[in-house]
Amino acid sequence: MNESTDLPILLIVAFGISRIDAQKMIIPDRGIVLGLFSVFLLVYIGVLTATNVLAGMVFAAIQFGMVYLLLPGSMGLGDVKYAIMLGAFLGPIRWLIAAILCALLALAASIPNLISQPRVRNVKIPLAPYMSCSALVVRILMGVN
Repeated sequence: MNESTDLPILLIVAFGISRIDAQKMIIPDRGIVLGLFSVFLLVYIGVLTATNVLAGMVFAAIQFGMVYLLLPGSMGLGDVKYAIMLGAFLGPIRWLIAAILCALLALAASIPNLISQPRVRNVKIPLAPYMSCSALVVRILMGVN
């Protein structure tokens, strides 16, 4: 099986989840389930390794789960679940790079709001498009895990 088999799957799932999050500010559980099912199918056919998938899931769960628990209201539980799914696709090292890139992209997108409305600090932005973009960039540049 071609090792680039995961890229179109990741692209389709990421695009769908990002579009819904950008429009409705919600990440659908069905998209997460579809993505995780795809990951486990890719493990079964030998494209991804089970150890990298599990390590990526655990790493993303700890990283985004701590933010969710320690900074209430900073992100939703859907963002945590989506991070776990992307961690499964990318593995722990690629996920760490994608998470840093995601934070930088979200910050860059938030700067105009912060400048135009300096007194408003609790502007909510959909995080899934930035997570998707960073995951796809990392996957394309660094290859499969």
